[in-house]
Amino acid sequence: MRRLAGFSAIVLAGALVVGCGNDTDEDTAEDTTTVLDVPGAMPDDPEMDADDPGAEESEDVAATVRVENFAFDPPNITVSVGDTVEWVFADGPVDHDVTGGEGAPEDFVSPTLSEDTWTYTFTEAGEYDYICSLHPNMTGSVVVEE
Repeated sequence: MRRLAGFSAIVLAGALVVGCGNDTDEDTAEDTTTVLDVPGAMPDDPEMDADDPGAEESEDVAATVRVENFAFDPPNITVSVGDTVEWVFADGPVDHDVTGGEGAPEDFVSPTLSEDTWTYTFTEAGEYDYICSLHPNMTGSVVVEE
């Protein structure tokens, strides 16, 4: 809301500068139009900003799972073979990881993170269950279809 008020003040000041001028003959008056660079729309979600690891989603990511509040959200997703899934760790100072269960590829294990992102590209069809090894009650699954 403060940004909107600040932006409004800039626009008003610009209008006053343009509106104030001398009363000279139009034929001899110079163009005094001021061009303002207007910033883009502000996000509606105050939690989504440039410092938020989930603010910018990679164009190659097929699905995003947020890791926060001791949960994977959404807990179950479906993607296609060759798709990349991104896990956004956003649980403040609390560490989590993604650890594949039985039958998952050996490299389906993220580093332990509290605020960052990790991606994994699925190369084979199947259902891959995973947990947070630090909090085993946190569970999720990725179904990979042909």
